[in-house]
Amino acid sequence: MYLRHGYTFIDEFIIQQHFQRFTSNKYQHPQPFYFFFWVLPLMTIPWLPFFFASIWKRLKSLVSSIRSDLSAKEPANSDVRLQSFAWAWLLLPLLFFSFSGSKLPGYIVPAVPAAVLLVADQVFRLFQKTAVWRRVVGFVAIGTYVVIIGALLFVVPGFAGKETVKGLIATANSKGFSDLQVAGFVTVSHNAEFYAAGRLIRDADGKQHRFVSLHELQEYIRNHDDKPLLVLSPREDVRELTNNTSYGSRVLDDNGDLAILLSPTSENSEH
Repeated sequence: MYLRHGYTFIDEFIIQQHFQRFTSNKYQHPQPFYFFFWVLPLMTIPWLPFFFASIWKRLKSLVSSIRSDLSAKEPANSDVRLQSFAWAWLLLPLLFFSFSGSKLPGYIVPAVPAAVLLVADQVFRLFQKTAVWRRVVGFVAIGTYVVIIGALLFVVPGFAGKETVKGLIATANSKGFSDLQVAGFVTVSHNAEFYAAGRLIRDADGKQHRFVSLHELQEYIRNHDDKPLLVLSPREDVRELTNNTSYGSRVLDDNGDLAILLSPTSENSEH
């Protein structure tokens, strides 16, 4: 890659996609510090209850070790060493990526095998107890799976709508605007790369262009035969686009976070 693209590869893939993605919010994926602390447990479904049981067991073990005389303890057996290794494996990426300026669920995937190892250890110990526990483990896993499927079908879509522009682009397309370019006002939407592929306005380097003012947006429209655009804008900035008398935009839809507008409307275009 370096022989073909030179320093551009180093800058884009190494510096920007790794260091700047960690140290800044350049790619606009901000999340709170605790984001991965609830994402990681969800990745253990349908064994989530047993992952929590493993956490509870570890906490009790730590409290017990603090209260006891550690010097009098016997060397840890293989089971204890395996659990300690799994927890070290899990916590390192969990804490490391929690400090990242940009956060996506995929970042924490390296910690998932460690979480599964802890779950497997917990399930194995329960299976060793009695036949009743073996049935309990099966029922809990199946019950968790059923609940999660129900949540994905009936609850999650309402929350997921804010995280994607899929519905916004679909609404605009259904109104006959599937041939219009898509612009980002004040922000850019990275999942629009999929839902508006081939229609996004880009800079010379190929990245999505972010229009920072109404004047800039107006200039672009004038320089491109006054052809209307579909504009993705944060809801709090919509008024700036709709209140202008000569370039008033029309809101087509919003998902609670972003709105999609037709800017300008055909009725208000200046020629």
